[in-house]
Amino acid sequence: VILISGNHDSPERVGFADKILEKQGIYIAGTYDGTLRKVELTDAFGKVVFVCLPFVKPAVTGGTTCAEAVENILKREAIDFQDGNRYVLVTHYFVTGASGEKPQLSEAETGIDVGGIDNVPANVFEGFHYVALGHIHKAQQISGGPIYYSGAPMKYAFSEAGSSKYVNLVELDGNGEVSIIRKAVMPLHEMRCIKGELAELIREDVVNALEVDRLDYIQATLTNREELINPIGTLRSVYPNVLQILLEKNYHVTEETYESKLTGERKSTEELFAGFYRMLTGRELDERQWETVRQAAREAEE
Repeated sequence: VILISGNHDSPERVGFADKILEKQGIYIAGTYDGTLRKVELTDAFGKVVFVCLPFVKPAVTGGTTCAEAVENILKREAIDFQDGNRYVLVTHYFVTGASGEKPQLSEAETGIDVGGIDNVPANVFEGFHYVALGHIHKAQQISGGPIYYSGAPMKYAFSEAGSSKYVNLVELDGNGEVSIIRKAVMPLHEMRCIKGELAELIREDVVNALEVDRLDYIQATLTNREELINPIGTLRSVYPNVLQILLEKNYHVTEETYESKLTGERKSTEELFAGFYRMLTGRELDERQWETVRQAAREAEE
């Protein structure tokens, strides 16, 4: 096992007992002390050198960006890629394509500088036979070269529902050419999105038709127009692991703004409430609702 610290880790904690664990075949690069840890393994073709580059803040290396930090570190290492060995880099940065293309993100990752760090262009890793990246949740290749995010083994946002998680089984031949088999990671419980009226979603035949494991992690979009009492409790009687409820009636977006008595023409309490209801739901009050509002307004005024 070869592991490094990332931008959200405590490097000192990750690296605790690294010398002891090395004897058990567990190689850890937690902190950066000016040189990169290298782990040499041997196969039938010779040496494979794993270069461990944990996340290092730019200030530690005298740079102002993460790209400068990585360039400075690799320049100091002065790796001889022509020595006949094969080199694998293990690192944790927001790596973008050589021409600036960005990796695909999920809802759990916001902005180009995920975690508040700068991007590192893929071309700074030229010479390595394979680059194993952490940091981004989606498994993907970068810049068409042997540079891969393995992705997170679990899903952390409902935008990832329906997608698959992978680990890469990587083989290096004697010349350092790479062949990769993606192995799917199967979670104990999937993340799923379901939609419908509350009473419908808990019906046995609907549950079966949705082909949803009742223990899956559920995002339920409810299409009911009426107010619901404890909808999450009702859903959890069927789906114990409901994580999120969305009310479709709240999706309605309108350019109309709600006018208070302080602005615009003077309106009655009933008219103000009707405008508020229209803004929230996109619908007009029916006659029964109008009567309820009128009665409430009379009682309030009295």
